[in-house]
Amino acid sequence: MDVFISYRRAQRSKVEPIKSKLESLGLKVFFDVQGIDGGADFPTLIDANLRAAKAILACWSPLYFERKPSPDWCMIECRFGLSQQKLVPVAIERFVSDAAPVDLHGTNWLDLTSWRGQEEHEGWQRTLKTLSRLTGRAFNAHETPNTSREAKAPAPRPSLLLPEMVRIPAGEFMMGLPDSESRFLMADRERPHHRVRIKAFELGKYPITFAEWDAAIEAGASLRRPSDASWGRDRRPVIDVSWLEVQAYIDWLNGVTSGGYRLPSEAEWEYACRSGTKSAFSTGENIDESEARFASTSTAPVGSYPPNAFGLHDMHGNVWEWCEDVWHGDYDGAPDDGSAWIDGDCTYRPLRGGSWSAPTGILYSAARGQGLTSDTDESIGARVARTL
Repeated sequence: MDVFISYRRAQRSKVEPIKSKLESLGLKVFFDVQGIDGGADFPTLIDANLRAAKAILACWSPLYFERKPSPDWCMIECRFGLSQQKLVPVAIERFVSDAAPVDLHGTNWLDLTSWRGQEEHEGWQRTLKTLSRLTGRAFNAHETPNTSREAKAPAPRPSLLLPEMVRIPAGEFMMGLPDSESRFLMADRERPHHRVRIKAFELGKYPITFAEWDAAIEAGASLRRPSDASWGRDRRPVIDVSWLEVQAYIDWLNGVTSGGYRLPSEAEWEYACRSGTKSAFSTGENIDESEARFASTSTAPVGSYPPNAFGLHDMHGNVWEWCEDVWHGDYDGAPDDGSAWIDGDCTYRPLRGGSWSAPTGILYSAARGQGLTSDTDESIGARVARTL
């Protein structure tokens, strides 16, 4: 996928000429009216094509920035493109800069307000130049694809720094909290208590570290360099990353390895966290500051605390960790085979494990949080899984 076009449906007639022109250049374009079959799962397909696209062309106008009920797909698409450094905003109508959300203020955009298909239009030429850089396609002055390339010696490939993985054995466990457990305020979202079967899989020994994330960028991954909140990078868990950004990191991992990387399902995460225990925490009915990073002022380097019985570090505290599932308010109807529960509104995704700032009341093995797929925060990171 070369270009994903983000636009309001009411302006389809203004956007279709852009789409047609790009396709005439040989670019593969995702344009949702024609790119999604009837009866398809819209959120899942949009999510997949956003991540696959090399460039996201956002067609800005006063209508584009009108507030819409959640999920506002234009805003999700636009912010994802910005976070991945592949957003190409083009103005198709004049708009007041303040009409854009605050987080988009200051974003440079290209002017196509007077473009009527002219090849020599300055805004169009600048748009092509930007798309050429992002997609790796070259266009000559007459907009004809130029597929010739001079043979060049390959640049030295940076060494890869991949997550250290631990094999998690197959088994069964009781997921969530029983009705008899009443000391946790958010317990209703962890019920009903239900049995789940888990297939063997691999899980990161630690949360993804800044060292691993930064090495991916050095190796060519199209990722944003997230803030470390002045706490340091290297062996500290990566923070300030959204669910969508973590998926982009996983896509890169799968592209440079034999594949199989993904986020864990909620069931897999809790099974791995419990590591055979039935108590509130993998450490017993309670946990203290010698066993996890919580109620603190910053993250700790990964592996600073003892591992659980499966050899996993930081399953309690340090950073909240994204899971693959769609968020559901409880477990009524949840799968019992350990797979990710992906039916429903995929705007929100689960977070697990608590964080460096969390109290013990949201640190227990069954505890669940949630976030928008575009949310970033100093308390949010991730841990990768891998299918065997």
